[in-house]
Amino acid sequence: MERRQAIKALLASIGVAASSQTLLSIAQASQQNPHKNQLWFREDQRELIKRFSEVILPETSIPGAVTLKLHYFVDTMVKETFDRQKQRLFVNGLTLFQKTLPTSNVENKAKQLYVNYLSHFYSLPLTQQEEYQDFDTLPLENIPKNKKAHYYQYAFLTTLKTVLMIGYFTHEKIAPILRDPRDYPTIYQPG
Repeated sequence: MERRQAIKALLASIGVAASSQTLLSIAQASQQNPHKNQLWFREDQRELIKRFSEVILPETSIPGAVTLKLHYFVDTMVKETFDRQKQRLFVNGLTLFQKTLPTSNVENKAKQLYVNYLSHFYSLPLTQQEEYQDFDTLPLENIPKNKKAHYYQYAFLTTLKTVLMIGYFTHEKIAPILRDPRDYPTIYQPG
């Protein structure tokens, strides 16, 4: 599969339709330090996105998510391409994580908490993942109350991972490096 087709497939997997031109302009704009007025998330929210990004796409011999400032790409993608329900879903999951995770101290203990959450949500049983995927088609008000919080967190993390991948593979510093699939970075996998 060509890179362009893969990116379109990733966008479709999170229910976002964006033209190549839109994606390119978002990628270019987010590779600079956007002005605060251009950003959608508050700084504390971006910091949490940045911490998860650091674990999902870590620094190796190839730049990772933090070095590439992909948290700005996520911010712009959510602001510019997500419909209102997708935005609410993303923010609801983000807010739940904000209540439980530290963002100021990213030492080993704090970083391990991020790893633990990713491991938990990325290794859910297939039946639970399928149930949550079915929830994606429902209005948020119709999701069973006893499953909402867990679903919001799952949706946030899976969407974040997908948007990070799109940002990574469209980044001007990465595209020339990754000509051969053997050069692709190791994406966080649980366990």
